[in-house]
Amino acid sequence: MTEQTRGTAARRTPRRRVLVLAGVVVVALALGGWVLGQRADPRDLVVDYLDAIAAGDVEAANALATDGVFTGTGLPEPGTTDDADLISGVRVGDDGRDTHVSPYSGPDYDALGYEVTYELAGERVSDTVYVERTGGSWLRPEWRIRGSLAQPARLSVLQPLQEVDVVVGSTAITTSAGTTVTEVPLYPGTYRVVPDPEAPVVLDTQEVTVDEDGPFLLLEASPEQLRAGAEADLLAAAAEDLDLCTVLADDDLVCDDGAFASPDGTAGRVTWRVEGDVVLDQEPRSGQTWRTTATVVASWTDPDGSAREQRFDLEGQASVRAVTPDGVQVVAGWTDSTDT
Repeated sequence: MTEQTRGTAARRTPRRRVLVLAGVVVVALALGGWVLGQRADPRDLVVDYLDAIAAGDVEAANALATDGVFTGTGLPEPGTTDDADLISGVRVGDDGRDTHVSPYSGPDYDALGYEVTYELAGERVSDTVYVERTGGSWLRPEWRIRGSLAQPARLSVLQPLQEVDVVVGSTAITTSAGTTVTEVPLYPGTYRVVPDPEAPVVLDTQEVTVDEDGPFLLLEASPEQLRAGAEADLLAAAAEDLDLCTVLADDDLVCDDGAFASPDGTAGRVTWRVEGDVVLDQEPRSGQTWRTTATVVASWTDPDGSAREQRFDLEGQASVRAVTPDGVQVVAGWTDSTDT
């Protein structure tokens, strides 16, 4: 190597060292940024969860809190928040407090509890969201939300309703009769419960507000709603029962439920007919039973050949026994009579 070559190599060596050192610094900075970016902040997880609920993003909220509702009804359905007034003004506490939580199922666990508040239906609601460390490393810790802010809205129906089809958001639900309660998991918000407008008996739209306590909603038909949906069936059942009485009658008319009519001074067989239509009173006697009235006429011929007739006003009752999506079940009978 000549003196000139050695001089050139000597000049390149410090420059190469500087370049290598700069590369190491860049790699270190990039690695540090990656590490910082991978440090999951549990509070950020809570903020993302509340923001998803406030935005009505059910899929995102379900993905962050996968435990479901404690009653076992699962997580809210996508679209449930459609046509709902959701939470706003979300606030999440800065620090999570250490807490020992007893979950709804499974063993106890240690977690951080973040105090959260939000605006709902004109009121400020307070709650707690629990976050637990599930693993990872100091470089990349892993966290998850335990539990869910969803609550079950409990829907029940009273007799004579057997089933009621309702829509909450875009989710269709069929309730059951009797003591059975249908539970619908919902995130905090005010929801419209819309009964089927094509049902035999149409119920009013109702609202339920879901916060830290799941609401109970009773679906019940008023007498006016029952009559509007079942009047034709009530009248038909009463008329059918009265027709049966007149067809089976001889000189006397006796209905199975106690109505009795007997014309005076008859000679020979009497012919019975219903005059006009059966009428349904405006007010129900009790609950789902209405008073029905009708006029029956007894016709006969006297021994002298003259035609005679006698009128009787009958009272009865018609009751709605069951309402299903397939139709209305009615029972009717005639209970009293008056000679007019």
